[in-house]
Amino acid sequence: MKHIVFLGATTLAYLLTACGGENPKDTAEDKPKTEVPQEPAKDEPKQPEKPQTEPLSPEAQKIAKKWTLREFTHTDGRKEDVAKAKQVMILKADGTFEKMQNEKVISTGTWLVKSNVLVTTSAKGEIEKAPIKEATDKKLVTTSDEGKMTETYEATE
Repeated sequence: MKHIVFLGATTLAYLLTACGGENPKDTAEDKPKTEVPQEPAKDEPKQPEKPQTEPLSPEAQKIAKKWTLREFTHTDGRKEDVAKAKQVMILKADGTFEKMQNEKVISTGTWLVKSNVLVTTSAKGEIEKAPIKEATDKKLVTTSDEGKMTETYEATE
């Protein structure tokens, strides 16, 4: 029995020596060099490519700014409570837009004004057309859903 325990202990010691650790005679020069592929730096955010857009028309340049939805009215006179939703639409001078709700971006894409209609095309390819009823430096009023609803925006910032 003593021989079996001794043999087991010797075998275990041999396995641990063979598997764990380096031979002290090995040097870095003796080992084959393997190159680890370099990954791109993680702290560098990937910049999305900006879509090519046409120069803005003069009527579009007038509304290129940040707009906050102040009123949403149905043709029957019912008004939706929009204060809680904090809906913002940023029409940028480069022809891109961001729509936000409660400070969270919900849609991005490109925009233009054609024949007095605000046309937005989301990054997902969804196209919305909103005829412009009124556009001043401080107020933008559009209709949507085939004229069944009116959205009134106020310029902010």
